[in-house]
Amino acid sequence: MLIKYIKLNNIRSYINEEITFPNGSLLLSGDIGSGKSTILLAIEFALFGIINPYLSGQALLRKGESNGYVEACFEIDGKEVILKRTLKKTPHSVQQGTGYLVINNTKYDLSAKEIKSKVLDILGYPKEFLTKSKSLIYRYTVYTPQEEMKLIILSKPEERLTILRKVFGIDKYKKITENSAIILKKIKEKKKELSGIIHNIEEKKDDLKELTENEGKIKKEINEITPKIEIIKEQININKDKEQEIEKKLKKLNELRQELTTYSTILKERNNLLGKKNKEIREIEQEINGIITKINELKKQKRPSDKNIEQIEKELKSKRQEYDETNTEKIE
Repeated sequence: MLIKYIKLNNIRSYINEEITFPNGSLLLSGDIGSGKSTILLAIEFALFGIINPYLSGQALLRKGESNGYVEACFEIDGKEVILKRTLKKTPHSVQQGTGYLVINNTKYDLSAKEIKSKVLDILGYPKEFLTKSKSLIYRYTVYTPQEEMKLIILSKPEERLTILRKVFGIDKYKKITENSAIILKKIKEKKKELSGIIHNIEEKKDDLKELTENEGKIKKEINEITPKIEIIKEQININKDKEQEIEKKLKKLNELRQELTTYSTILKERNNLLGKKNKEIREIEQEINGIITKINELKKQKRPSDKNIEQIEKELKSKRQEYDETNTEKIE
């Protein structure tokens, strides 16, 4: 990337200045406070915007001014790129305003974050720096303040290596190496596990062969047994029908047994009644025979009383009627 010029409006000690950068190496020299650092900070602001707390809007905007901007022009891969970022003072702070990006005379009006995203694409920097609050790329490759350079030099080798990896976007390779080691370890563990599984593969093959042969025999036996099973099923169905028929007959038999018990009870009662009627008939017959004997005795008398005979005959008639009724009940 070649910087062609930079315009500063109300940026720190610069009111309105355009600085042109010639081709080749360039040395900025001057007294303390002459504005050397401001040029480098302005370039950083043009590329990446405000980076709190390292590069705030309050530190860039000239005191007493409410607006300012930085415009930078540079050439990369044969393309001319112009960047403009603005600063605006608010009641509480100094914030970035909208800006634009011009690539080969094509202008894009963009927000501060969109400009930074485009710059990262143009410069080929990692996208992860889009949301970071500190631009390691510019701070460690273009403009490194003395205290931060001292921090890098005096830091531990591992920390310094980590910083350089982040600066040049190669820290991902460390992660790849670490992840590869983890994956390799898991692969070795899986290999060991699989080795344990297949260490007696020949025995398992023999077992499989034996099982396959047994499977064939079992299938043959199943084919032989299946017709017998069907016959047995048919017989079971026939037996079920017989069982149902027997259950019906048993049910009928139980009903008949209940009826028999009932009729036996009735028969017993009737037999008792019959015996009673026979006894009553015998008693009536005896009474009738006694009455007939009395009548005969009265008739043998020389002067029988007609009144007594009539009374006894009436009694006889009553007994014969009682006899007929009892005999009818007996017959029934």
